[in-house]
Amino acid sequence: MNTNLTTFTTAQIESMKFADLAIEYNKFAVELGLPTIKKFADKSKGQARLIAIQNEYSEECSQQKAAQTEVKKPVKATKADLYHLFGKNAKQPKTTFDMTATLVTVKEAGKEGTIENSLHAAIASGANTVQEVIDWIMVNHKRPRAEQVDQQYVIHNIRWFIRKGHIAITK
Repeated sequence: MNTNLTTFTTAQIESMKFADLAIEYNKFAVELGLPTIKKFADKSKGQARLIAIQNEYSEECSQQKAAQTEVKKPVKATKADLYHLFGKNAKQPKTTFDMTATLVTVKEAGKEGTIENSLHAAIASGANTVQEVIDWIMVNHKRPRAEQVDQQYVIHNIRWFIRKGHIAITK
């Protein structure tokens, strides 16, 4: 389900044109799997139905988000898991490892602008797998002294914060 549809306030709905009510209603109807309409009988019924379908859509989105958040429970990674994910030598980390492993926050985020804060922000924004977190950080994090953020840097920091117990891997 597309959770990025724009919902409108009652005042915005009341100020909409009559034809726009049906267009907006159909956007929500498609996402909820309901039949679409050509037009409303009158403006007041259209406004009431648009408000009703927006409320139904909001409930559906909140139920879907709740279902996603309660699915996975963090599990402490064993030494074998860390070896499998990051390789044997800590000074020369592998750049390829299980990118489908899921990361979760264990401790609070660090100071603003740090890589730790960026890791927690990536996880909080919905980037769950290691690959999604790496991609998010490579786009959004800025290193001090204007050095480029690369995959090796992110993997090194993920490994370090897992060992420190600030983030965890779930299977």
